[in-house]
Amino acid sequence: MKIGPVDIRNHTFQKRGRGVDDVEVRDYLEMVADRLEEVILEGEALKTRIVELDGEVQEFRKLERSMRDSLLSAERMVDDRVAQAEKEAQIIIKNAELQGEKLLGTAREEQTRLVVALDDLRRQRITYIERFRALLRSQSKILEASVEGLNPDTDPGRAEAPQRSAEMPVSEVTDEAFRDTQDVLFTQGEGSGSGQSG
Repeated sequence: MKIGPVDIRNHTFQKRGRGVDDVEVRDYLEMVADRLEEVILEGEALKTRIVELDGEVQEFRKLERSMRDSLLSAERMVDDRVAQAEKEAQIIIKNAELQGEKLLGTAREEQTRLVVALDDLRRQRITYIERFRALLRSQSKILEASVEGLNPDTDPGRAEAPQRSAEMPVSEVTDEAFRDTQDVLFTQGEGSGSGQSG
């Protein structure tokens, strides 16, 4: 059975014999009723505070969930950006490697081409030198045969040329032969060059 302050104040007691002092009993009951009212008010205040605290706890929980979700979202975003950056870095590295291999291949091809061209020039140089030497030998033989074939007794006019040739220094004779062979080599070189380009 619930007893409130009003019940305490209005409660009556049966008298038996001499009983107790009514005033003292009333004062005591009034004091108990007042204290009960204070306890009830304090209880109501505590209930109200509990409700308020429960609301604050709920707000804190919502804030905690929101912060946790934000943190997870930020972590996912960072992870995605890191993964994307790593992917882009791998692509850049791969492209650089491919470009490097391409440039290296081009350089090797150019090196091979230059080596082949250099070898070809060396062969042409050797060929020209051999032709030049052969031509010199041929011209020398022709000159010797021409000199030996001349007869000053039968052709007085032609006798002067061998005499002049015999009197000319060897260097001048060689220079004349070299100039003649240069003309021949130049003509042959143009012929071989046009043949290669064709």
